[in-house]
Amino acid sequence: MPATIVVEGMDINPQELNEAVWTTALGEGGNNQRNTPAGSRTAISPAKSFMKQITAAFRLPTLPKDQIKIIVRPKGGLNVSKADIIHLAQALAMAAALTEQQTGEDTVCPNKVSAYIAAPDGTCKGVIRNIDPSLDDGSLKRMIVSPRNPKALEVRRIKNTHVVVILFDGMRVPNTVMCGAALVPCFLYKRQVDVCYECGHVGHRADVCASSAEEKNKGHGCGKAKSSESEEGVHQCTPKFEACGGPHITGDRTCRHRYHIPYIARRRRRRRRQFLHASALELEGALLLQATARLTETWEHQRIENAKRATWADTVKGSGGESSTGKKSATAKKTRGEAQSEQVNDPRIQSLEAENQQLRRELAELKEALNSIREQFSHHDEGKLQALGPLAGKPKRKAPYPETVSETDNEDEMAESSEDTATAAAPPARSKGIGRLASIEKTLGRMMAMLSGMETRLTQLERPKVQAISRLTSSTVPKQANPNPDGGAKGQLDNLQKRFVATKFLSRGTAQLRTEEERAEESLS
Repeated sequence: MPATIVVEGMDINPQELNEAVWTTALGEGGNNQRNTPAGSRTAISPAKSFMKQITAAFRLPTLPKDQIKIIVRPKGGLNVSKADIIHLAQALAMAAALTEQQTGEDTVCPNKVSAYIAAPDGTCKGVIRNIDPSLDDGSLKRMIVSPRNPKALEVRRIKNTHVVVILFDGMRVPNTVMCGAALVPCFLYKRQVDVCYECGHVGHRADVCASSAEEKNKGHGCGKAKSSESEEGVHQCTPKFEACGGPHITGDRTCRHRYHIPYIARRRRRRRRQFLHASALELEGALLLQATARLTETWEHQRIENAKRATWADTVKGSGGESSTGKKSATAKKTRGEAQSEQVNDPRIQSLEAENQQLRRELAELKEALNSIREQFSHHDEGKLQALGPLAGKPKRKAPYPETVSETDNEDEMAESSEDTATAAAPPARSKGIGRLASIEKTLGRMMAMLSGMETRLTQLERPKVQAISRLTSSTVPKQANPNPDGGAKGQLDNLQKRFVATKFLSRGTAQLRTEEERAEESLS
């Protein structure tokens, strides 16, 4: 049997309970505060807690569940904030013609006061426009508060306008509302900023304005005092909205700042900012995890590669030693040995060796030919100079031969000095021949230096083969197998092809030198 609790009150019958004069309380006056541990993350800081205490001290106490809040807006210039609360309550009771017993629990304010029921928590307001003023609130409520609009709770018209306010359950206003059989667009309700047309300030209206005469004498647009009564009619000012600072009068209908931002919009914006911030943090964390994973994988790969390499200590130990970083099996050694032997016995390597030997022979022949040409030029120049002898008179000065190009500053100075000496004692034809011989001599020197470099490079190309054969014959610890055995042979083949092209270039250069030699002999003769 359930427990029965007896409380003080007045007994009523079921008929009185079901009468239409009762209004159902749609929600509690306030939410119960949850006790939060002091050490948790959601604990309120001392500063915020102090501010909440101050704010709560100025609020009215929470009403019981069985009572309804009624908001009263008196008219006639009464400043409610400065009036005595007790006298105000007595005045309201006297205006309603109620006794003290009747006003002990309820407060009724008829006649010159407009009262409305405050919206409970967890609700929002929407507006529909262009509604016929001939429809009263009862008809609108029957057409809107129906099963076709399950979220609609209450309907109220704003004075005698075409705008109707609808109260919805929840924190979302639908886009459309069914008003009878008509589908009417619905918008979020925005409360206008109260503007006083007596003093020009915002926050209250002219019917409750308690400002002084000086404040009321100020211009409504600019907020500046008027100079005198005679100039009141010709007072000119630059309008400025006190709420937004725009160049229009306070409360202008074209200003979008004349409305308060609804709580639903503020909450939606706050949640959107929180969601974007959380998404950015989540994305940043995911990118950081990916970067960490890539770095870890790279470090692990480098560690494995370093572990596979043979250290200097392992090489010193010889074939009987074991690696300190990893124990290498006999199968791996045998595989590396076979790979090196196959690389040495490859027919392509043998063909490259044959081409290398042939190139060596061609280089030797080119060197001999160049040496013989150099000797012939030297003997021929001495014979021609002795046959010509000194000439009387000073020849005409001419510009240097354009084909003579020096490599460095020292060579330019030597060429100029030699040309000056030769032209001082020789005719113009002889000076041209000597200049050409000097240029041919320089070209021969460069070709000899190139040939010596090619010979050194060929020796370096043969060195890996000798080292591989010596490692196989001495039975030392083999190094790691080449992951691409054909890579070395291919590189050697490319190098030899380049050297072969260079040799052809030298052969063409030798032919050109011989042609220049013949031209020089003809000019000297």
